Amino acid sequence: MRDYFLRNRFAKAWQLADSLVSRGLAGATVSEEIKDIREISCHGSSEIGITPCESREQSKKYPKSFICAACNCGDFGHTQLSNIENGHYSKLDYPRVHCPKNMPGFSNYEPTTISDNNERKKLMENTFGVDYLSRLLKENEK
Repeated sequence: MRDYFLRNRFAKAWQLADSLVSRGLAGATVSEEIKDIREISCHGSSEIGITPCESREQSKKYPKSFICAACNCGDFGHTQLSNIENGHYSKLDYPRVHCPKNMPGFSNYEPTTISDNNERKKLMENTFGVDYLSRLLKENEK
């Protein structure tokens, strides 16, 4: 059990470091196209019938903003899933950022498999196409 805890903590620290390095000193951001996909992954879209992620929670520190409860990154300015003010750099702006559910738009996106029961992810893949979502990810890594 202790080994699992240590591996999990190391993995989370590595993911945070990866995100921070991807931002760099100049504040690099992901393309608007990828950010739009990330926003649908987190916040859903009534236009295409995708509900918000069940792990999305209201921020206790920032009104009208949300955090991801699944990744345990906390309720800080840089972990908000929304831009809390003009010019704010949100979690969805990082060129490389991970999603615990491997959703489209995130650096660790993996297409669904036959045994996968993530209906939100399947709906996004059916709406946008797996090839398009995978290509976005590859383009972002260049």
